[in-house]
Amino acid sequence: MARPLQNLGAMQPRSAPEVDPIDDLVRRLDHQAELTGVDRVLRAGAAELIGATVALTRYIGPDGRPWSLDDRGAELAPPAEAIEALARAGRGAMVGHLLVQPIVAAGTAIALLVLMRDRRRPPFDAADARTAAAIAGASADLVHHRLGGGRRAEPPPPAPTARSWIRRLSSRLTGAPDTLDRRER
Repeated sequence: MARPLQNLGAMQPRSAPEVDPIDDLVRRLDHQAELTGVDRVLRAGAAELIGATVALTRYIGPDGRPWSLDDRGAELAPPAEAIEALARAGRGAMVGHLLVQPIVAAGTAIALLVLMRDRRRPPFDAADARTAAAIAGASADLVHHRLGGGRRAEPPPPAPTARSWIRRLSSRLTGAPDTLDRRER
């Protein structure tokens, strides 16, 4: 005859170990295969951890000028001259509801994390700046790798027009020479 289980109260479920939120963010970044995914997850994670209402990334091109993967938030971002100066300095800046943190890899600022908070919320404080610096430091190698490693970040090339793309594809499939003139390339 089977005996009923005794002392069930003594068995406690194991609690999951606490995961550092920045380590979790870096783990999620590492799962992204391309820069666009890393950019999206980095912005969303930083905004969530710091309590920002807007998070933008501005990558630094070989000429020192900032660029982004999209134009979202362009009207909210600090002027390009201010971003360039912060990138050259390699230090973050915090002014009220604006927090800018460089992402530095190989001794050079490769990107800037620009965080903004709604005026109805309290301004950023020193704890927010430390969190932003920790996020930037933990994600720097991964962002650097997705940007191409040792090469300086460059804006992505413009996408081909649909017409030229279709012609190139059809010429490859049919074996006919690509007859595009130089204006359409």
